[in-house]
Amino acid sequence: MISVILATYNGSEFLKEQLDSIRNQTVTPSEVIICDDSSTDDTADIVKEYIASNQLVNWKFFENSHNIGHYNTFLKLVSLAEEPYVFFSDQDDIWLLDKIEKMVSELQKNNVSMVYCASNFIDEHGNIFNTPLISGGVFESSLHNQLTKWPSGYQTAIKKEILDIILERHYDRMAGFDFHDVLFGFLAPLFGKVIKVDCILDSHRI
Repeated sequence: MISVILATYNGSEFLKEQLDSIRNQTVTPSEVIICDDSSTDDTADIVKEYIASNQLVNWKFFENSHNIGHYNTFLKLVSLAEEPYVFFSDQDDIWLLDKIEKMVSELQKNNVSMVYCASNFIDEHGNIFNTPLISGGVFESSLHNQLTKWPSGYQTAIKKEILDIILERHYDRMAGFDFHDVLFGFLAPLFGKVIKVDCILDSHRI
């Protein structure tokens, strides 16, 4: 039911914390797909060892033969995902353990295209230095909001069928779409409601 897609590049320092937070979710993803963009550190070895040592048979790891960049790596990951609900993940964040549970319950509803959450900001030591004001509620985000204060990719989950349509129509090749969260976040409202779960469900590392 749920795909988590994660792009890595020279992320060895903080990667394991994020892998742990994905693996320990209260709702287990059906698949976790990780693609490394030709790292020059030991990121790839860390991922392989993590998958093997935890016997994660539903986790898949791919390595780009050469560096293709953050944008193209996430486009590749979207094409590899097979489940109906896709969560985007950065390599150095930390998810709260009920992130998938709280977001997928909204994403499963009719006429919802995308769901996103709020995030803490943490430093290299994991200390929180910024916490947004939140309501704790769930509400539909307006098109105006999406075009002015769109969520970042690491906060989002989108229906796979919508991601596929966007790629099939080659919207990713249009001028101005240089980041996966801009591409999918801007276009998601064309296909249904965008819902904000106005709770802090992850910590984004700066």
